[in-house]
Amino acid sequence: MFLSSRAGRISEAVEKIRWALYRQHDRLLGGSPTEGMVSVLIPALETRAELLDRRSLPSIDRQTYPLFEVIVVSEVFSQEIADAVARRGRKYLYFWGTSKSRALLKAGSLAMWCSGAAPNLNLALKKGQGEFFARMDDDDEWLPHHLENAVQVINRESADFVSSQAFAPDGSLVEENDLAGEAFSEEFKRHAFVGTVGTTITWLYRRHLRAYRFNSRSWKKKINRPVDYDFMLRIAAGGARMVFSPKVTAQQGLRPGVGELTGHRAYEAEITQEKSL
Repeated sequence: MFLSSRAGRISEAVEKIRWALYRQHDRLLGGSPTEGMVSVLIPALETRAELLDRRSLPSIDRQTYPLFEVIVVSEVFSQEIADAVARRGRKYLYFWGTSKSRALLKAGSLAMWCSGAAPNLNLALKKGQGEFFARMDDDDEWLPHHLENAVQVINRESADFVSSQAFAPDGSLVEENDLAGEAFSEEFKRHAFVGTVGTTITWLYRRHLRAYRFNSRSWKKKINRPVDYDFMLRIAAGGARMVFSPKVTAQQGLRPGVGELTGHRAYEAEITQEKSL
């Protein structure tokens, strides 16, 4: 018991030292951020350009918080994505040219769903100039007050990370993640996590957390394999102060042609559709 407790304290100390080094590295080499700006990260699929254009980007246009930039990244160039981004002006940027590992490409649809967005997210992190970073997907929407609420809460609470409530496609509330839950504590047995984290599209966090790159090998893990869960748990283990806002600030969407399916099942249905064309 004593050895286990001591190992836990050592593990926690290591995570906190690692995070301190990450922050120092980003402060010295990460450039000067634009104060108050939010860099919105969108890992886009070329096949969802129309969805991006009529769902997620318009919801960003409607934000009451005006100081933001939008960074859309896809693996290969898409003229449709380029057009959707260009027509919205200088706040919207488009990059492409990422690649996935051979191991991931051969690992199957579940692995791709878990970790496929990591290269695009990491390039977006590198390009972002904001004091804050926010996550968005090409098939979801923000309510107009999302960014304003998130920035207010993170500053008021002196937090590193904030998330909030969101509507599911059927109008119900998306189930939140309880950091003290069994699935999370099983992976990080030596960390006494507490708190609530909302769905990915409600996340906003301070610039120094971009030092935690998204893990393109998260699919190899036994549990908590999705890249966003992996990121969430690593920053929690590092000591990030994470707060939750009870306000509903986002709306998850359904993808055309997959019925009521969501998550991995929707992703698989999309792949089947593409192969049949």
